[in-house]
Amino acid sequence: MHNVRRIREDRYAVILAGGSATRLMPLTRRIAGRPVPKQFCPIIGESSLLAQTRRRVALKVSGHRTILVLTRSHEDFYRDQVGDSTDSNLLIQPDNRGTAPAILFALLRVAKLDLHAIVSVFPSDHYIDNEELFMCHADLAMRTANSRRRQLVLLGIKPDRAESGYGWIEPAESFCDESTVLRVARFWEKPPESLARKLWRQGCLWNTFVMVGTARAFLTMTFRALPELMRTVARVWSAIGTPDEYEAMELAYGDLPCRDFAADVLAKSAPDLVIVPVQGLYWNDLGDPRRVYETLARTQIRPGWMTQRTANRNDCVREWLPQIRKVNCRSKSSRCRQRIH
Repeated sequence: MHNVRRIREDRYAVILAGGSATRLMPLTRRIAGRPVPKQFCPIIGESSLLAQTRRRVALKVSGHRTILVLTRSHEDFYRDQVGDSTDSNLLIQPDNRGTAPAILFALLRVAKLDLHAIVSVFPSDHYIDNEELFMCHADLAMRTANSRRRQLVLLGIKPDRAESGYGWIEPAESFCDESTVLRVARFWEKPPESLARKLWRQGCLWNTFVMVGTARAFLTMTFRALPELMRTVARVWSAIGTPDEYEAMELAYGDLPCRDFAADVLAKSAPDLVIVPVQGLYWNDLGDPRRVYETLARTQIRPGWMTQRTANRNDCVREWLPQIRKVNCRSKSSRCRQRIH
């Protein structure tokens, strides 16, 4: 797993950045002075989560083959962050209808060019402490998808706690190292806490929602799981890549239900999934304030919004540092339980 700077020209990436992220709005309001969707905010470090994601993805996929999925109502937040992107690299949704429509419309763009292209999907709200190592695992997933062209390849993280807010992947076999590619026995999307504890003890993995496959494999799997959604999206096919594309999308979105790709597609498609286990790095999905506290505690990062000398600094310290200490205590307790068992 070396040569991280080598970029192949037969790969595409889709970065999902269209969500509203309401659970983190109180925090982003403190950071930015107004409620900002988390992907456009410098929550961990000095650059936004979207900027960090783009930098990470660029290690393995060319920027001109990367599609950013955004939502029109967020234009004030993303305008300055995507100024270096061409129109063909931006997919502006009329509205946010969940991850399934967002992924599908981006896939149509790729499929119009090459139905057999390798496509990687990346959320834009993750923290990863070793981006090059993570993208080496992503590179293995891309190479695996190239050889298993009817399957999707997921990146799974070895968990350190029973997190009920994540999707869980049950491998069909045990694994010894991170270079293994495993079959998937079952996919569990956000199980109750009691089941999450059981899955943790059984050696299941967290789903990072980083997925790789051919455009055709993604579309075929989605059609099997959500045929009505696919029929609605398919109306736009002839307009993709033309001046009529956004007008066609506007009409299609008027009939689109909200659909989640993990719950509505992956959870129904275990036989068509394989997994690349990821180890040796710290990863967290910054989906709620608790996970932000945890990441700050684990990494000892103190971003500018916590340290700058402003009128709100004392309020910030009083509000957030006690939460970080709580997370530190829980993390130590969790590691002790692991050693005991």
